[in-house]
Amino acid sequence: MFKFVHILSLSLGLIRLAWRLFLDKRIPKFKKIIPLLGIIYLINPFDLIKDYILILGFIDDLLILFGLITLFVITSPGKIIIEKLTSVNKKEN
Repeated sequence: MFKFVHILSLSLGLIRLAWRLFLDKRIPKFKKIIPLLGIIYLINPFDLIKDYILILGFIDDLLILFGLITLFVITSPGKIIIEKLTSVNKKEN
């Protein structure tokens, strides 16, 4: 149970960071397409694994979405990522 909570916490942190990076004007627009592709895949009725296979279809969508979000964060400039992470820590303290 603790691992699930830990994974959920990390996932929410990654999504928050990606959202802050997405709103940042210094990130090139062509890189902002990456997370949008994940959202389009999530909405798109054509999947690699069909959604009527209940758990596998849902996990397929989540893996591709989180993979693209992670790719977006990794390809963003490191200075901006550190800035976003440290500004979050300052607000919490």
